[in-house]
Amino acid sequence: MFPKNAWYVACMPDEIDAAPLSRKICNETIVLYRNGEQQAVALEDFCPHRGAPLSLGKVVDGKLVCGYHGLEMGCDGKTVSMPGQRVRGFPPIRAYPVIERHGFVWIWPGTGAPTALPALAWADNPEWAYGGGLFHIQCDYRLMVDNLMDLTHETYVHASSIGQKEIDEAPVTTRVNGDEVITSRYMENVNAPPFWRMALRGNGLPDDQRVDRWQVCHFTPPSNVLIEVGVALAGNGGQDAPAQLKASSIVVDFITPETETSIHYFWGMARNFRPDDQALTASIREGQGRIFSEDLEMLERQQRNLLAHPERKLLMLNIDAGGVQSRRVIDRLLLAERAAAEGAAADAAAAEGVTA
Repeated sequence: MFPKNAWYVACMPDEIDAAPLSRKICNETIVLYRNGEQQAVALEDFCPHRGAPLSLGKVVDGKLVCGYHGLEMGCDGKTVSMPGQRVRGFPPIRAYPVIERHGFVWIWPGTGAPTALPALAWADNPEWAYGGGLFHIQCDYRLMVDNLMDLTHETYVHASSIGQKEIDEAPVTTRVNGDEVITSRYMENVNAPPFWRMALRGNGLPDDQRVDRWQVCHFTPPSNVLIEVGVALAGNGGQDAPAQLKASSIVVDFITPETETSIHYFWGMARNFRPDDQALTASIREGQGRIFSEDLEMLERQQRNLLAHPERKLLMLNIDAGGVQSRRVIDRLLLAERAAAEGAAADAAAAEGVTA
């Protein structure tokens, strides 16, 4: 259903600053907290004593203490102590690889060796500003990937903010580069929609002139979509226009599956103009939040329809190519994980037979 040998965004750093956080990721219920060195830790949210959720406990001097009987867990998933009890024989629980970087806490829910985190040129860069948020949405994570890899829906779902008829009229190109899928759409000499007029003003540019607009969507596994978007005063090179003649950004979409039909959707926008303008960051974040909230109802109702009619085959049009290719990448990774798991199981069975 979803690749597990991959880095997913688990939470934002401030979500675990005060207390343990319970979060289901790829159907696994996990507790996240900070240890004595203020490092992010992720464990199975299951007390080995009586199965209580460890997230209902508290963190004392960097140690996670179960709220049921006071059992104290170590960062490695082994029990450290429990009042009046010997804990040496307690079974360990699972500890997950975690990295806090780029303004997010990332988790590796799989069993394979963790790879490098994705490179994010805009993160931790003083020339860029970022603002974003988190939505919990009741839909298959692949529906969100489809949504983001085909922005034709902006004309209809986001008519009052970023939509315009020229989106429908502009041709879309899709290409695949290894595990990356890229869809591109360019619109020349158009009027800027309301959100982009606001962004133009934010960069000190007139908002009543014709513009060239672009949308370049990049899907990378397991379910990340980064979208280069922007407008430039018409006739100045579009996406390649000088910085002082355009307002450009990267729409950040990290989609973390919760279950087969629900997701944690970490959204935001990174921009490299006026990065120190906090009021502009807040204004863009507010506008973008409204835009993404418009997707929420559509996706959740779509999911309910699909669950009610599993026998119906969905149509695949040319505008769906980005989502179709992204799903092929996901399917390829799932097959590889399944083959590796079956191979490991066969090796274990063979070794057990030799031992016996």
